[in-house]
Formats: sequence, structure tokens, C-alpha cells
Amino acid sequence: MSKIQRTRIESQSLGSRLSGISILGFGASWKPPEPERDVVRSILTTLEDKRVLYEDYNFENQRDVSQSLINIRAVLTDGIARVSDKSPAAQAFRIMRAACREFLTQPHSHPVLGKEVRRMIVGPPGDGLQSIVEEPIISNEDNFFAALGKLRGIFGQQLADIAYLYRIDLEEQLASILPPEPKSDD
Repeated sequence: MSKIQRTRIESQSLGSRLSGISILGFGASWKPPEPERDVVRSILTTLEDKRVLYEDYNFENQRDVSQSLINIRAVLTDGIARVSDKSPAAQAFRIMRAACREFLTQPHSHPVLGKEVRRMIVGPPGDGLQSIVEEPIISNEDNFFAALGKLRGIFGQQLADIAYLYRIDLEEQLASILPPEPKSDD
């Protein structure tokens, strides 16, 4: 084997160890692709620690939920970048990220702080008497909890799909938002 061939073989064997090269101020970096299952496991591990996805509604407040969903969107975006565009995980991550985006763009996501909105109904003038009735309408808080339930439902379905496809177990809290098991007709 000539000296040139030996040099080529050695440099090829070092390629997987490189994380960056810089020559005269120009740089390039290369990182070998991660196994997709490892990426999915990493994302699911992060989601297992996000209480917004499973904590009792009584403990949720709008400001913290919104901030947590912003963080979850960033995690999902990172996950999308780390898996193949055609993978089932990328599709699931996109669906969950879209659910976060939808939640965050709704009026309920801006804390008007849980006060029930009321409207006044003033009766027609007649004999100088007018009746004033306060009638409750759906509160911002009600909309908030309904939207959070919808988001959790979307996440639950997507998590069930990818946990099954990639054979990844979920912690009990996160698993609580998965769709229920079908009932058997005994």
C-alpha cells in the first residue's frame, strides 16, 4: 500500500470523529446522523416532564401554560430537524407543533385572568321601567380549558402512534393523555 493510500484511509476513518473544521476563517461542521429512535426517545423524555400535557386542570394557569407550550414548540422543531422528513415522527412532531401554535393564537391564551365575562341586557323602554339583567356568557377560562383539552387529545393520539411505532414506553403521567383502550364486547 502506498503512502498516499494509507493517508486516505486514515483520514476517512477520522471523518466520524470530526465535529468541525476551520481553515482561514471558513468553517464547516459535520455530525453523523442520530438513529431516529434515539431522537424520538429524546423528545418523548422531554415531553414526559411537561406538566402542561397531563396535570390536573385545577393546577394550570394561562401564563405558565403558554410559556410551556412555547418551549414545547421549540423542542418539537428541534426534533423535526433531527429526523427524516418522511419519518412518522416528523409528521407527528409537526401535528403537535401545529396544535401548540393553534392554542397560542387563540384569544384565551392571553390571560385576561379567569374572570367570567358578563353582558347586560337592557329591556325595551316602556312606562319608564327598564329591566337590567346580567347574563353570564362563556368565560375566557372555559375556552382556555376546552382548548387545553383539545391540545392534549391531539398530543395523546400522536404520542400513542409514535410510541407504538418506535417501541418506546411512556411514563404514567404522559401516558394518561393517550386515547383510551378499546372496550371489549364480552
